[in-house]
Amino acid sequence: MMLSRNAIVNVIGRINRLGKPLLPVSRKLIKNMKISDLTLHRIIGIGMFGKVWLVQHKKTNAVYALKEMDKKEIIEKKMTKGVTREKNVMSSVEHPFISNLVSTFQDVHSIFMLMDYVQGGELFGLIYNVSTKGYLSNDAAAFYGACVSEALSHLHSRNICHRDLKPGELPCRHSINPSLHRCFDALSHCTHRLRVSYRTALLRKKISS
Repeated sequence: MMLSRNAIVNVIGRINRLGKPLLPVSRKLIKNMKISDLTLHRIIGIGMFGKVWLVQHKKTNAVYALKEMDKKEIIEKKMTKGVTREKNVMSSVEHPFISNLVSTFQDVHSIFMLMDYVQGGELFGLIYNVSTKGYLSNDAAAFYGACVSEALSHLHSRNICHRDLKPGELPCRHSINPSLHRCFDALSHCTHRLRVSYRTALLRKKISS
């Protein structure tokens, strides 16, 4: 479930008091990348506007995740600004717990975002292990929580708020650390460092009531 603007305003107050959004500072991406440079192996995810492929660069043999988004779907659902925001934010963020955007390119029908391939499953699948029929230990839960907290703290220090965070959107690197990367279309800039997430604010309100 994605938080609405009204729900956020109810917790942190009117957003316009934070001032005008800051422009992202883009870092270097691989330029002149084309779909023909990659070997598409298999689909590893399905999204609102398309799919995510497991791909390999033909010359370097490097393995990536390729997010393919249908232009027609984006335009029909009026999500052009959201996709542009996703690209701008991803290209301005660099952190060990946040997946790296490698390149962006397009063809006649689709927009592509090439990202690091995060292999290890989602945090949701680690919370309860079906094969062992066991839950995460307290120590493991504390570790994963600390990793997520570090990633969010970095985003907040960059004046970026993440408003759609859940275990199913946190892929892990070989079951070691979670990495934020799937829902950056739900990111928004603000000129104030928001240190308390919406969920935490609701929890505190519930505890105090």
